[in-house]
Amino acid sequence: GLLTVLTRAAATIAMVLVFAVGAVLAQRGEITVGEIVSFAAFAQLMIGKLDRLSDFVSGVFRQTPRLAGVNPARLAAKGAFAPSGAAEALWGLLDAPLPDGVIPALVGDSDTAMWGLQATTDPVTGTELEYLTEGGDKVRVRLVGRLPMRLSVFQGMLLVSERDFTRLYPGEAGHRMFLLEADSGGAAALAARLNREQARLGMEAVPALDRLRAFYAVETAYLSLFLVLGGLGMALGAGGAGVVILRNLYERRAELALFHALGYPPALVRRMLLAENALLVSAGVLIGAAAAAVAVAPLVLLSATGASPAALAAVLCAILAAYLLAVPPAVGAGLRRITPAALRAE
Repeated sequence: GLLTVLTRAAATIAMVLVFAVGAVLAQRGEITVGEIVSFAAFAQLMIGKLDRLSDFVSGVFRQTPRLAGVNPARLAAKGAFAPSGAAEALWGLLDAPLPDGVIPALVGDSDTAMWGLQATTDPVTGTELEYLTEGGDKVRVRLVGRLPMRLSVFQGMLLVSERDFTRLYPGEAGHRMFLLEADSGGAAALAARLNREQARLGMEAVPALDRLRAFYAVETAYLSLFLVLGGLGMALGAGGAGVVILRNLYERRAELALFHALGYPPALVRRMLLAENALLVSAGVLIGAAAAAVAVAPLVLLSATGASPAALAAVLCAILAAYLLAVPPAVGAGLRRITPAALRAE
């Protein structure tokens, strides 16, 4: 949810600031590279603890989805929200009796089932949620299935049969939501007429297409925020790579001072270090990309989400370029600290 996104954003910004301030202090000679790495590791540990704490608080206060009562027979007769020939079996799940008074329910869209609830949908082994009836009694609702589309007008809802809903909440008079079938292209005009003529009843008619666009706008906002976080993470990773290179050169200062003492041209030593660290950085990025692909591939296949190979390749090239651009400044800063005094200490 939003709390998780904000927590990740704060953690990423904090680590970027740690490395940025550490780099400035290291240039002034007020702190060593080892101290920067040690403090960054401590900061990462504390961020992990706070992240787990926020997950716990979010789990405690997480709300269950809203229940909506529908008429399964009428929706099955119209073939609504299901592939051809599958509507009767899908909506028939709401009328199937379950033992121990458990209420069957359909998740309003597949994204809510997979990401929002992280639940199993099955008539036998489906996840069960607890609700309070109008009388204050607890009742279990089992997720027996889900609508096949990623997003629907029922996003974030659980659908139960109208019969079960009125039994649980007999005080709910009338209907609060209506599904109206309009001719192609006439949904906007029908919604405008209903809003004009039934305004005194508090009706708010929205074309299904507009409602789905609003849901996709929220999804797009989340993806844009994650894209920004990814950019900050890439900057943090590039900065971390620079710090590691600086530490490596600091530990090899005697070796590099010996090269200078033996007459190796500084430009040759610089090229050697650039090639060495560029190779290490490239290998690290490619190994990380392979591991990420193995981790993400099952989720991509399970959610039937299309992925553009060209876009993924462009992102990978951008990440590799960012890391490679961090190599020359780090090598240059490290070589400036190589003096004959490093050789005398050996």
